[in-house]
Amino acid sequence: MKSYHFFCLWTSLWLLHGLAYSQYDNDYVPMDSLGLRTERLIDDIHNDIAGVKAALPKSSRSELKEIFERKADLLEKRLKSNHFVNDTEVEMLVNKVYAEIVSKNPRKGYPTRIMISRSAIPNASCWGEGTMIINLGLLSRLRTESELAFIMAHEMAHQLLDHVNQASVDALKRRNDKSIKKRAEAFGKLEVLKDIMYDDAKYSRKKEHEADSMAVVLLRNTNYQWLVYEDVLNILDSADYPEIVKTPDLRSRFNFKQYTFKDKWLRPPDSGLGKSANTGLFSTDSVKSHPNISKRIAYLDSMFNKQNQVQETKKTISTSLQRRIDLELVSSSYILKDYAKSMFYTLQMLDHYPQNRFLKTHLARLLVQLHLSRKNHTYSRYVGVSNYYPKMMEEVFIFLNNLRMSEIGKLAYNYINRDSVFDKANEEHYYLLFTVSTALENLEVSEKVLEAYETVFPDGKYLKAMKY
Repeated sequence: MKSYHFFCLWTSLWLLHGLAYSQYDNDYVPMDSLGLRTERLIDDIHNDIAGVKAALPKSSRSELKEIFERKADLLEKRLKSNHFVNDTEVEMLVNKVYAEIVSKNPRKGYPTRIMISRSAIPNASCWGEGTMIINLGLLSRLRTESELAFIMAHEMAHQLLDHVNQASVDALKRRNDKSIKKRAEAFGKLEVLKDIMYDDAKYSRKKEHEADSMAVVLLRNTNYQWLVYEDVLNILDSADYPEIVKTPDLRSRFNFKQYTFKDKWLRPPDSGLGKSANTGLFSTDSVKSHPNISKRIAYLDSMFNKQNQVQETKKTISTSLQRRIDLELVSSSYILKDYAKSMFYTLQMLDHYPQNRFLKTHLARLLVQLHLSRKNHTYSRYVGVSNYYPKMMEEVFIFLNNLRMSEIGKLAYNYINRDSVFDKANEEHYYLLFTVSTALENLEVSEKVLEAYETVFPDGKYLKAMKY
């Protein structure tokens, strides 16, 4: 009888695991932005910033006011540009963890709002006036609620210890120090600049250690595992690398019968694309605001006895939510106007869900928009050239930067104009094919597409744009 129950349990778990993947085999609906909540959040942020400014030391209040006003303006700009998502499932998870930490550690001064950023960078941040931001790129890598709890407790510690605001005050004091100005006259501004940067790094490292240790203290009072700090810090250490360690196969994805893939598209440029630059002026480690990850782990190991860890049952984040966040990075990178990253994530997800209609449509959308941006001389806004790209993304960035306008247009046309991609029931597919055909001056095709669209969708939402 026991073996039968075990078989039923195993079968149920297997089916749930399969469901988490299969529900995205065919489609995906992107997360919403904050919408009507935006204006209220902006008001709250400006009110909290006003409170922080009022408490500033009089000696440097005027200079610091400008710093905090810029911070409020930056948050407002991000809110108005749909930088944050509005998702019930994600917010329920975050609020649950927040409530557990606060209820077991009652005190004043916790962050008053948590916002989920669309950024793909595995990071979280505290802004000092009451805002905590958690990036989707970090949520996509977390596997348990305890891991999320450590991240949140770390940022809550920064707020409780007033690290962010104090850092601004301390930095301003050091820069206005009369002795520094005299040293600059005696030894040169460059040498003094190095000293200031080293000092800033030293202060930042101290604050990171303080936030790490306080996070553990907070978690030890909760039902979450506090020893996860090693796993979490290693996740942060991998910030330069995508979660899915597989390079998209560009050659097979963009090789068409009527337009074959060209080797030159993958040829690295003579410049330093994909390579890190080193000026030799500062030690790389010395100017990092966060201490070396191994040092952070060693510090916590020395502070806390691992044997005192109470092994609670691990509360895993649902596989379904993890998959949804992975897919959301496709849409969010696009909304943030980072078309290169959006292309990278789209190709990775298509390897997992080759029949997903959202992903197929999004790849067509990306190619058409990239073609139009080349035509309008705005390509660099969406596909930047940097001194460094994570190795796994490098080939996609090289590919996109090697493509000429006509080549992108032909790739877009040949990709969408196929039975395996074009969906006659999808209005946007007609619009995309019409747009790229018109841009390539293939008027015979664009006229046929418009005629077909009018027949299928006589009151279609793209009709006006396609006719005029």
